[in-house]
Amino acid sequence: MSLLTIRGIYENGVVHPLEPLPGICQSHVIITFLVDETSNDVETLCQRYITAAIENADYQKFKDKSYSGTIPDCPGVVAFGQTLVECQRELISVLRDWILVKRRRGASIPVINGIDLNEVKNE
Repeated sequence: MSLLTIRGIYENGVVHPLEPLPGICQSHVIITFLVDETSNDVETLCQRYITAAIENADYQKFKDKSYSGTIPDCPGVVAFGQTLVECQRELISVLRDWILVKRRRGASIPVINGIDLNEVKNE
């Protein structure tokens, strides 16, 4: 297996290649996002917050080989999955919803890795 790097744009859940894919009809991919760390818009800060929170997540493997995941800094954020990847995806989804509910209610959101969503205004 070898790596081929191309440029592309991610938009609304879809990756659009900006260069031709020579002879590739289907392939596994690794996607790396170039994030503007200086941007303070709500969407970018929320994504940075989610990334930081997931890096701090704790996972547990059960006897039936399923997983649970929690984020210690975010009380009540818990997810389950048959695989670690499934659990992590669910944990991200739960965390997004948790942030949304906290923001709508004006409740305090814990600061993670210096990222404070409490001061960010909705656009």
